[in-house]
Amino acid sequence: MSPSAIKRLTVNRGEELAHHLIGKAVQRNGDQMSLKSRLADVIDVEAIPGTSASDLTYAMKAHLDFVIADEESLPRFAIEIDGSSHWANDRARSNDERKDRLCQEAGLPLIRVGSNFARKEGRWTVLEYLISNFYTWQASEAAQERGELPEDFFFSPFLMMRPENKPGEYLFDTLDADARTAIVRLWKEGTLPTPVIQWHSFNIPERRSVKTYAFIPAAPDRYLVGASEIRAFGFCGITGSELGEQLAIAETGSLATQWANGKAVAMNTKRATKALDEVKQAAIEGRCLTTMPTDVDELKLRGPQREQPPRTDGPTPGSGPQ
Repeated sequence: MSPSAIKRLTVNRGEELAHHLIGKAVQRNGDQMSLKSRLADVIDVEAIPGTSASDLTYAMKAHLDFVIADEESLPRFAIEIDGSSHWANDRARSNDERKDRLCQEAGLPLIRVGSNFARKEGRWTVLEYLISNFYTWQASEAAQERGELPEDFFFSPFLMMRPENKPGEYLFDTLDADARTAIVRLWKEGTLPTPVIQWHSFNIPERRSVKTYAFIPAAPDRYLVGASEIRAFGFCGITGSELGEQLAIAETGSLATQWANGKAVAMNTKRATKALDEVKQAAIEGRCLTTMPTDVDELKLRGPQREQPPRTDGPTPGSGPQ
């Protein structure tokens, strides 16, 4: 057989990196991973009520980038790594929507990540964090079935804690935990007027994405504005808006540190208001995913008035969601 007729399973650096990160995450849980599995080999499309002949034809041709299965080879969830064409190409978006629908109807959790899947915040990369949340969610579901958790228990990624360096201190184990801690520290040092972050997430249907802005005042007429845009997905353990929130706040924390070091990273009020106007338009159109004021006109940037830090020399509290 000619070597030129053999194809690589991973075709670029991005797929190789994703393969490495996923492999580390799933092996810790005793699972296995397969690459480029045909959709029809993973889900039984004919068993899904209401599927069409075109759905079956599509499933015979389409594949899933990564499928994670248990020790009995039963698929647990799948992962798609979306390149730029998935954002801009109408046909690609239509195919993605069909694949999402078929996986959802078959009961196969599917996560979509973009080029930021290897972005590292704290101890996590985005991809490893999402996979960890899936396994933690699954463990909580099993515990609930065994009666070890109350029936009304609702899993949230913001419930997870990790120990800090000092005994007895804990932080929320999220992608934005370090950023929130940095913001509180800079507020106590007098660099920032407030530790309170505003954030808003909203859908962009034509891009099949979730966009999030996070705002914090830095000085009069100066705001630090973090932003994220991720592919919309229907996964277990975390929602698209929860992931977007964490990434936008993580960026805001990075900007706050740069601001403290004298970098000109803050927006003036006019520029920051343009970002908020996107949120207002989404609110008018019913696309917001976070709690909004009844009156859209009440959406305003928080002012830079100085808030006094607590008068205690005790330990700084963990930086959980506000």
